[in-house]
Amino acid sequence: MIQDQFEPEYYLNTYQLVNTSTGDKVLCCGKYRDVFNYPPNYELDEDPAVAITDERTTLYCVPIPAETEWAKAAFRRDTEEGLEVGGEQTSGRGAKRGLCDEDGGDDKMDSSDTQIGDGSSKRCKQQDEGHMKEGDGGQKPVLPVLDEKEGRHFLSCEGLRGQSRTVQAEGAAERKARSPPPSLVPRLHCILSRLLSHSNPLVTGGSLALLKDSSAVGGARELALSVLTEVLLGDRLAAEYALLHILSSVYGRTEVLALGSFAVNISQCPLLGAQSLSFATSYFSVLQDLVPKCHFLPMTLTNMNTLRFTPKKDYETNRMQSGKLQFSAGTLLVVDETQLSPGRLNEQGVQNLASLCHLCRWQRIHYDFQYYNTEFSCDTPVMVFSEGRSIIKDNCEVPLDPVALAPPGDRAIKRLTEPQVRTLREYLGVCREIQCSLPTELQTVVGNDFVALRRVDPGATADTLHHLLCLARLVSISYGCAEMSADHWRHVGELEQKRKNRLLSQ
Repeated sequence: MIQDQFEPEYYLNTYQLVNTSTGDKVLCCGKYRDVFNYPPNYELDEDPAVAITDERTTLYCVPIPAETEWAKAAFRRDTEEGLEVGGEQTSGRGAKRGLCDEDGGDDKMDSSDTQIGDGSSKRCKQQDEGHMKEGDGGQKPVLPVLDEKEGRHFLSCEGLRGQSRTVQAEGAAERKARSPPPSLVPRLHCILSRLLSHSNPLVTGGSLALLKDSSAVGGARELALSVLTEVLLGDRLAAEYALLHILSSVYGRTEVLALGSFAVNISQCPLLGAQSLSFATSYFSVLQDLVPKCHFLPMTLTNMNTLRFTPKKDYETNRMQSGKLQFSAGTLLVVDETQLSPGRLNEQGVQNLASLCHLCRWQRIHYDFQYYNTEFSCDTPVMVFSEGRSIIKDNCEVPLDPVALAPPGDRAIKRLTEPQVRTLREYLGVCREIQCSLPTELQTVVGNDFVALRRVDPGATADTLHHLLCLARLVSISYGCAEMSADHWRHVGELEQKRKNRLLSQ
């Protein structure tokens, strides 16, 4: 994932070497190089007619945050099974992961010494090097060097690894340089980059065949609902909304509105006691076995007052310090509000709560550049578990109507076979990529129904219509359909009527 972008880097795209003995001249290309190694008896020809300076963009990348273990394991298997040429792996994303892991090898990050550089025996304390602290699972960041600017959130790069210098040649001054040396942060000169619309390792070209079999999609949908119903204490209605939340994504934007944004608040959650896992934790334990990216945020008073939710630029180290709400597109965020105890929020806590509400409502996050703030768009579906109405507003509240007494935890997943789990992961990944449209004949039906709704409920606004259309789109893609139908629209009306009846009965 792209974490930060450094200042433009200038380099010699084309240069000429002159043999000091014979006068022979050799024209060289400086692309995809960090260090120019001159042959013996050659020196650089500084003639501006042949020494062409060019510009390239340097991006600071980190491993995808909140990536689940099964997704990492799947990509790791792809790496091991990838094509090997000359003893080195060349399989797409697997090659990148090999680059990140080749120096460390451990899956845990601590403050121990870490080998850096190309074969160098020098070591560098991670706590002394700010650039070594980013990343998940101990993987070190990579700097893809591009010839053109990229504004992508997370991407796949293939290229050449830059030639690193050893740490022995670097002192304190170089460590504090605005751009980190290649020996501290591996550099990848990008030749080919691809925008990734998802990070589900099971969603491939062959996975789209699932959508052609309506019975297979229907079976996968029922299996997903049965698992979610079990973990949500037998509440089928809450399971329906949970499934729609998992499939939701921002598919477009107007000036301020994030089209497709769907935040859910499961209220009336039971308290399971100090010796048990929270209800939200039980749900998250199942969710992380189904989706490639999800994050659990316990909304404790300590977390709210001490953690930094939004990214902040540190100009002394020239790095973007990550925030708890900084994710790649498609990451599901589960917030456990039941752990919030009585107390007072300090200034940091108030800012964090405001950032969380802003993310939930507008799907945008503030980046703190010390002297000013800048908003960036994101796609992070939020689900909040709370005892009563959540303090995070602008979400779809679904009061829980439990049938079972205690959540099953991960037993809801463990009872499934491996092919069933794979089917669920593939179903959720494929359906989330469907581009759903509203046919012309249904637009009239939707318009008439909304007019009738306005007569009954004058408080219905454009946001209400967006909410209903968002639900209809999600119901359609949950059935594997790329076009909304009248049946899907009626199903949304039934779901909303049941939800409103629960709200009135509280």
